[in-house]
Amino acid sequence: SRECGPSTGCHMISDIFRERVLAAGGGAVVLAGSGSDEKHIDKIVASLIEEGVPNDVRIASAHKHAAYGKVGRLIKEYDTMRQPLCYVLDAGETDALSGTAGWLTNRPCISCPPDHPNVSCLTNPPGSSNIYLGSPEAVGPYVAKTLEYTRRSVKPSVIVLGKIPEHSDKIHEIAADIQEYGIEAHS
Repeated sequence: SRECGPSTGCHMISDIFRERVLAAGGGAVVLAGSGSDEKHIDKIVASLIEEGVPNDVRIASAHKHAAYGKVGRLIKEYDTMRQPLCYVLDAGETDALSGTAGWLTNRPCISCPPDHPNVSCLTNPPGSSNIYLGSPEAVGPYVAKTLEYTRRSVKPSVIVLGKIPEHSDKIHEIAADIQEYGIEAHS
């Protein structure tokens, strides 16, 4: 089979994903070490969809397909995109994927292991950085906030007003204070 990558003229990123990321002003790439983590991947994707973040899911083991293999080619091609992207790394047990991604890209890398609490992704050598989120439901809001910081096109639900009736007045007060500093509050 022919190897795909930017240097071969064969592109691994779908045109649909490129168009969605362009329209939204950013997106997320979910790299999973194994397809056996499908339920966990589905929770991450649902969280991203909830926040309106375009996403693409890829399976590539850093143990089998590290920097010069599939993982490296994927990151190299995604990094050619001009829009902001975050990488979400789904790898359990001995997580080599987070460290590899952290070395290969300057974009934000979020480790969200399916076997939380798994701290193996926190022992990367200096120069390889990533953030750890134990809950797949927290990934969408975090990515949306990160993209919001870099591009105002992706609208996260940073503050939800009036969801708890007994706290509604106080929440509106706080939101008014926050808006004075130029941060949007969504109701």
